Parts: sequence; structure tokens; C-alpha cells
Amino acid sequence: MAFKQNIPVLAFIVAVAAAGVAFLIFIQPSEEDLTRAHERAIVEAAQAYVKDKGGTNNVTVFGDTAFVLLPDGRALHLEFKLKDGKWLFGKDLWEEFQKTASDPAVEAEILGRLAKRLQDRYRTEVSFKEGMRKSTTLERQEHALVGTVELHCSIPSGGGRHGLRYAETFRYEGGQWIADRVGILLDQVGSK
Repeated sequence: MAFKQNIPVLAFIVAVAAAGVAFLIFIQPSEEDLTRAHERAIVEAAQAYVKDKGGTNNVTVFGDTAFVLLPDGRALHLEFKLKDGKWLFGKDLWEEFQKTASDPAVEAEILGRLAKRLQDRYRTEVSFKEGMRKSTTLERQEHALVGTVELHCSIPSGGGRHGLRYAETFRYEGGQWIADRVGILLDQVGSK
């Protein structure tokens, strides 16, 4: 009989606990709200960083990185770090890619793969002169930041020179540039 008298009290406690849990679940921000807040914070950090470079309203956020188009047409690829609850500039990814592409060990690996491709294709020994023309580019492909190193060279061909281009790509992942280690060898049209 004493248990029957406690049923309303027990039901009240269960109802209050269920309401509390439901309230906690309901007030949690949605994944979409968290993503929007993250992007807004990165945009604000990017705008603060480029304020002395002419400012911008053209910022596209990709995770912790941002693509910023300045009024003079220059494009910046920036990474931001969360420190003490605030997003701060971490590094300029173009400068970081330039360092990677110019690293002597990386250059030696790329030249080694190019030499192998040329040896396989033309069945001859290959050597390179100092000062081979090199260009680098950086672009966003879907959700990845991709840097490309392109080498320009030529080989003897019928009394003239036959131009070739060799390109390798690097992806920015986990705070570092990762080489795809697969190059593309292209003939240059109109080379002499």
C-alpha cells in the first residue's frame, strides 16, 4: 500500500528527468549552426589579417583554411589556428608550398622521377643542366588544396630541340604538403 502512494512522486521525478534531458538535447546547437559559426570566425580572422593589405569581403572557407581574393586581384591561401578560443593566422600556404617545392631533397626526387620517365620513353641516359625552368601553381580542387610543380626541359630531336613539360602535384593534408609522386609528361606543341 505504501508503494502505491509513492507512484505519483516517482512519476513526477521521471517526468522532470525526461524533461531535463529533452531540454539539454534541444538547446544543443545543430551541426549546421556550429559549421556556420566556425566559418564566420574564420572569415573574421581572414578579414582582420588582410586589413592592412587593402581588406576584402571575398573570403571562402575550407575547414581551417581560407581562400582570400584581394582587391588588387592577388589570391591568398591562408591557414588559421585556434588559440585561446580565438582563430588566428597560422601560415600562408603559398609560401609554405614554395618552400616545399624549393627543398633540395624534394627537387631531387622530382628530377629522379622525371629522369626515369624520360629513360623509359626514349631509351637513353638522361642528365639535367642547372637552372631548368620551373613554375609552381596553387589551386583549390573540390575540397583539396593542390600545388603543382612544373619543369620545362628539352631533348635533342632531328637537329633541333623537342620541348617537354613534366608536372607533379602535392596535396595539403594535415598541415603538410604530400607529394602524389605521379608525374605527367607532356610534349610541348610547336617546340623547336
